[in-house]
Amino acid sequence: MDGPRAPVVGTRAGAVVLTVATLVGLVIGGWWWRVNEPTTGRVVGTDRPAASDPVAVDADSGIAYRTDPDTGRVTYVVPPDTDGTALGNFPNTVWRERSELAPDDGIVRQARAEEGERHLLQFRCTGPGELLVLVDGARAADPFTAGCNGSTTSTEVTGAGGPFQVSLSTVGVEPLTVEAQLVLLP
Repeated sequence: MDGPRAPVVGTRAGAVVLTVATLVGLVIGGWWWRVNEPTTGRVVGTDRPAASDPVAVDADSGIAYRTDPDTGRVTYVVPPDTDGTALGNFPNTVWRERSELAPDDGIVRQARAEEGERHLLQFRCTGPGELLVLVDGARAADPFTAGCNGSTTSTEVTGAGGPFQVSLSTVGVEPLTVEAQLVLLP
C-alpha cells in the first residue's frame, strides 16, 4: 500500500481559490482596459453634428472634438482644409508628412513627450493595399493597418516621458501616397 494521501478537500479548495482569483483578475483587467483604452477611430469631417452629438472646442488649442456620451470615446473634428491636405490645420502641429511610399520604403518621424502628454496622430493613404502604423516609445492603439481608400484615420498617442517614433510603411507590393501629421493635444 502506498503512503498517506493528501485530502481531496484541500486540492479542490485550492482549485476553487485559483479559479476565483483568475476570474477576479480577468474582470479587473477588463475594467482597466476599458478605462485606459486608447482612443482611435476615423476622424469626422467638418459636416454639421447632430443635435445629440455636440461639438466642444478646447479653448487653449482650438481643436474641436465630440465625446460619445455612452462610451466616452473622443472623435476629433477636422478643421477646414486650407493648405491642400485632407488632414486639416491644427494649432500645435509637431510635424506633417506627405510622401510616396514604395513597398520597401517607410516613413519614420520622431517626437518627444512628457509622461501622460497626449498627441493626435492623423493619417490617410491612397493606393492599393494597406498602411502599417507603428508607434514605439509611447502608448497608442498599435500596431495596426488601415486601408488606403483616402479616408482620414486618427489615434491618440500618450507620452511615456521621452522620445518616441511613428513608423508608416506599406503592407502591399504597390506604392502608396501617404499624408500624416502629429498634433500636440491640450
